[in-house]
Amino acid sequence: MPGLKDLAARYGDQGLVLIGVHTANGGERMAAFVEEQGIDYPVAIDRPGKLTVSAFAVDSFPDYYVVDRAGKVRVADLQNGALEATVQALLAEPAPSTLPAELTEAAERAVRKDKRLLVLFGSDGDRAAFNKVSRLDRALRREISNEYEAVSAPLGGSLAAALGVTATEATALALDAGGLPLGSIAMDGLDRERMWAFAREHKVASADAEVILAGALAQATQQKKRVLVHLGAPW
Repeated sequence: MPGLKDLAARYGDQGLVLIGVHTANGGERMAAFVEEQGIDYPVAIDRPGKLTVSAFAVDSFPDYYVVDRAGKVRVADLQNGALEATVQALLAEPAPSTLPAELTEAAERAVRKDKRLLVLFGSDGDRAAFNKVSRLDRALRREISNEYEAVSAPLGGSLAAALGVTATEATALALDAGGLPLGSIAMDGLDRERMWAFAREHKVASADAEVILAGALAQATQQKKRVLVHLGAPW
């Protein structure tokens, strides 16, 4: 496995940022050690009381915690041998979009539930007509409810401007949870068949449970852990 300086040199231009945290114990020797080792990334001393060590539940040294572009801790207590592969995987993910404020809560729910966003631009009457079509088919209604977080917005409003929607007629817009537009459809004259096609085309692709389980088992074997399988349903 390459050293941390090698990782910084290899992936720094792709967005990798390294931050070192030295324990408060022995912190007076940190500056000399950093200079001696030629470490060129930021290294801080933990505050008395081991605040950082406690917050991250550090149980050994060195320990690695990987944070994604959105500021979320994605991997904790990472083994040395898995560090580079984890960095590569996270750097390969698309950068998070800057979501309009009107979509923030719906996007958070979409991420948690592995859904898309569905923005209905138009009047209350337009949205009522859209919902009426879905209510005529129980399976279609369930499909939209299970696969999309719906948000209502007026045409020509701030959300439409933020998303670049210039339509002058009622429109349903599908986006991924990061705010990337996937496709749109006019709500005027929308029927069951067209709504089904639209809903299926832009929903999140189904994950392969066997592939996910195999990956989890491999990681658990490497880290000498168990695998907890949660079986659930969207109702």
